[in-house]
Amino acid sequence: MKIMTAGLVILSLLVIYLLVKVITMKRSIRNIRRELAKTKEENYNRQVRTTLNDRDVEKLAVEINENLDYQKNLKLESAGSRRQPEKSIYIKADSKSLSRVFSNIFGNIYKYS
Repeated sequence: MKIMTAGLVILSLLVIYLLVKVITMKRSIRNIRRELAKTKEENYNRQVRTTLNDRDVEKLAVEINENLDYQKNLKLESAGSRRQPEKSIYIKADSKSLSRVFSNIFGNIYKYS
């Protein structure tokens, strides 16, 4: 009887520990989701953080941060490529050459579309 009671106490403590662990994991995942939602804002520049000492959740946060950095760099490259040239560009060509170039371009568009 005493062994059964001790077993129930240990089992109850284990269940309580696991419940606390699940609740803290859910809270950490909720915080990560909020941080991700904030990163959609243009001027929000923070990394996703986690306070949970769980290796898998920490790895997830690291991967999310790497992905966010990659997306930020892509956005910067994209913005840089859309800039207008500082000087005007002039092309010297005769009308025959230009008509051949545009004819080829439109021919390829028709052929490959």
